[in-house]
Amino acid sequence: MPDPVSQRGLTPPPSNAATRGRGSARGRLISSLVMLAVVAGAVAFYSIRKSNQLFDLGVDAHVHCTTAGVYPRQTQRVEMEQALGVPFAPMLQPLLDAAGSGGVVSAFQCPLGGRNYFQVIFKNGEALVSVMLTRRNDQEIFPRALAGRTVEASGIRLHESRRQKYSVAAFESGGWLGFVVSALSEDQNGDLAARVAPVVARYTGP
Repeated sequence: MPDPVSQRGLTPPPSNAATRGRGSARGRLISSLVMLAVVAGAVAFYSIRKSNQLFDLGVDAHVHCTTAGVYPRQTQRVEMEQALGVPFAPMLQPLLDAAGSGGVVSAFQCPLGGRNYFQVIFKNGEALVSVMLTRRNDQEIFPRALAGRTVEASGIRLHESRRQKYSVAAFESGGWLGFVVSALSEDQNGDLAARVAPVVARYTGP
């Protein structure tokens, strides 16, 4: 017997199987989108936390070793070079030339939290600026997606942020982490970091 629906030229309604197929495809698409959102959120959370942990290494050293006033009061350049020790004593004058600030205040090594920081303090107006180096381990690498902005300076990737009341610019150089930290604005601190980071890189390897 002819199908009355076909005789009238109408399209028969979709079967239950076809409806279930379309529903399953839509459900899989929604599940995939939800999974992507979860993964993206997890990556962003990890990147922010990891980046802030690295930024805080520099900020904590600036607070403890610089603003707390525990740095040595040196009067002679040779004292600063001896305090920095090998291999960073020769870095002092090139850093001064690159910084172009109000002069060097102190150069020394500061132990903190099981780490050792090679540190030079500059004066920029009334602000103290810390330029620091500390050994990094294999896990201490800035994620590509991070909390803060990233700029290039002579092939060096600078990671910049604001932590507590301080501006911090950080970079990786060989087996070292470098930091420039101050109470200057982010732009001022970043400009200074762009000048000194290439100097530091010459003494820490590629």
